[in-house]
Amino acid sequence: MSRNIRMNEHGRISMKNQYRDILKYRWKKDGKLFLPSMFPEKVVQKPGEGSLVFSRLDETDAGLYQCEAENSNGTAVDRPVRVQETWIRHFASGEPEVVVVEVGDPYQRNCTPPASNPNARVYWILMGKEPGHFETISSSHISSNEQAVFW
Repeated sequence: MSRNIRMNEHGRISMKNQYRDILKYRWKKDGKLFLPSMFPEKVVQKPGEGSLVFSRLDETDAGLYQCEAENSNGTAVDRPVRVQETWIRHFASGEPEVVVVEVGDPYQRNCTPPASNPNARVYWILMGKEPGHFETISSSHISSNEQAVFW
């Protein structure tokens, strides 16, 4: 089971020293040796604990990181950490669709969210009377579900 770190924020991947006699820390990225010293402008390894601290993440940092700590008793391998870029596309723009529903009649509306990583969650809101103003939906007879269906 891997842990996830999202990009576009300062990232810290921790590997704390639980034992006093750690001699060496090694990091792997996507199964290959990763040397933080090769990227001093954006990542440092904290002395004495092995944690990686990224000052700025970009798409080249995405991958699966894993720390190894070695001492005279052997090597311990930490759980992998996945660093991934987060993004979301925009909905197609256009004029709002006007739907007329008689009071008391049922109405259902599906929403397909735009492509994103990780997958987007859909929240329904009401457009206010003024441009740029929105209202939450707080009515006992209006519902939505995890599949973004509104009824």
